[in-house]
Amino acid sequence: MHKSISPHGDYDHMGEAINLVENFKVEKVIFNCGEFNELEQELIKVLDKKKIPYYSCI
Repeated sequence: MHKSISPHGDYDHMGEAINLVENFKVEKVIFNCGEFNELEQELIKVLDKKKIPYYSCI
């Protein structure tokens, strides 16, 4: 089973991404390239709190 997620910045993905991070074991998150929008920044706050690494432009 994969333990990483790669959401895009639209609400339909970001809302569920936060839910997944809060309720399941996630080892890392991979974002699309570019600046983080407001929803992505909210997810990053959760990732930082849970000490989950995230990457962009892989």
